[in-house]
Amino acid sequence: MIGFVESQWKNVVDYLPDSVLLSDDSVPDLVAKFVSESDKHAELPDLFHWGQTIELPKKILAEMHPGGFLKKDPFVTELEKMVKNKVAYNLSSNAGSKPQSVADVKQWISEQKRILERTTGGKYPFKMTIKDFPRSRTGLLHLTTAKNVLYLADSAMNVSRALAAAFPRLEKFDLNKTIPALVYISNSLKPGRIFGDPFTGQLSAFANIFGKDIRGVDTRMKVAYYPHQVHAQLLDETGAFRTNKGITLMRELLDFAVFHGGVVVEMKTGKIV
Repeated sequence: MIGFVESQWKNVVDYLPDSVLLSDDSVPDLVAKFVSESDKHAELPDLFHWGQTIELPKKILAEMHPGGFLKKDPFVTELEKMVKNKVAYNLSSNAGSKPQSVADVKQWISEQKRILERTTGGKYPFKMTIKDFPRSRTGLLHLTTAKNVLYLADSAMNVSRALAAAFPRLEKFDLNKTIPALVYISNSLKPGRIFGDPFTGQLSAFANIFGKDIRGVDTRMKVAYYPHQVHAQLLDETGAFRTNKGITLMRELLDFAVFHGGVVVEMKTGKIV
């Protein structure tokens, strides 16, 4: 497995911390002993420590720049500013978009609005329109916001400030944490789609790889952003969390989820900001 990572990581990301240790012959044995608990005193090397931006190699830091947009978004705009200001970083310049038909986008927008109004009685504004989605060269509509779906921020406090700048109603929302944070973005629009694969698998991978150390200890606050999904999909008629695979994983992995319009849900308690 370590050999596979060593041979493939450059095709996936621009930077992998401690990559030199992958060629150390002693590392696989140490990892195996730790995972199998055959040696509870095994000393693990500090593999894959995703540190602060300033810790990046000088060459990577110098070449890092905001990735840009396919579809503009207020919160992602602030995240891109954080990359520009060297207080957050992303891992790859690889990006893609899968544009959708106008008919599908219209239908999904209508369904999202109906879910929100039915569940919350119009308490939360719905501002999404078909005009928000730019056309591709083939006439289909882009759902993708930023060209990166993961941001590693040096401070969770900066993430809350970015949210407040994007959504002024969150001015008093303060994560009040100096610990680092990760922000994962899912651009999906189809209702319920975020609760299935590949999005649950992507979230699980990112939260564990970038939000924990090799020993499984949390190292970052974990935030997910769903700009085209309404938070009401999490709830039943009583306002309690619904139960499905995706929601269970989100509650286990995330500290906060941010939905359309800047509605923030504290995933451990269900509190809505």
